[in-house]
Amino acid sequence: MSSSSSFTLAFLLSTMFMFILFTNTSHHVKGDLIDDICSKTDQAYHCSWILRTDPNIKQDNITDLSNAIMSRIQDSSGIARFEMYSSIHQQKNFNQRTRLDFCFDTYYNVIDKIMGCANDGDYQHCKVKILYAQTIIKNCDNMFIEPPFDEPSFLKQTSQDVLHLLNILWEICNYVLAGQKM
Repeated sequence: MSSSSSFTLAFLLSTMFMFILFTNTSHHVKGDLIDDICSKTDQAYHCSWILRTDPNIKQDNITDLSNAIMSRIQDSSGIARFEMYSSIHQQKNFNQRTRLDFCFDTYYNVIDKIMGCANDGDYQHCKVKILYAQTIIKNCDNMFIEPPFDEPSFLKQTSQDVLHLLNILWEICNYVLAGQKM
């Protein structure tokens, strides 16, 4: 092989290597939608895990992300309502039963207010609904602060889960709204 053909081959290989290198790095510069959103939540790792492990999500699609979170909010709230319904009917204490009944209605309102809020494209209004949902969930939790009524463990866990999911939905709205300002 002559030196000019060796030089040409080396030049072609180095050019192809540089092309591949720059093509792959430009893909990473774009950023990761899930990381952009989850890094702003109160539990970034958990947020990332939720969104990356859901097989129904296209990870670069904001609508898929918001729909997945709303679906999880609906599922968590539905499970809590089922548990509360059972607890209400087993509870002998009137005050405890009244508190559980209030929370039962609270979780229905969360589902009603949140579902589809991001789908209408009014992300600012969706944030108002999220604030409302967070407030009524915290009001439910606060009803159990006074002794001797302890908040049932399933309700405490569900409250934390739903508040975290609402925080993720809040950051999705912020992400979209920030993009609209550009």
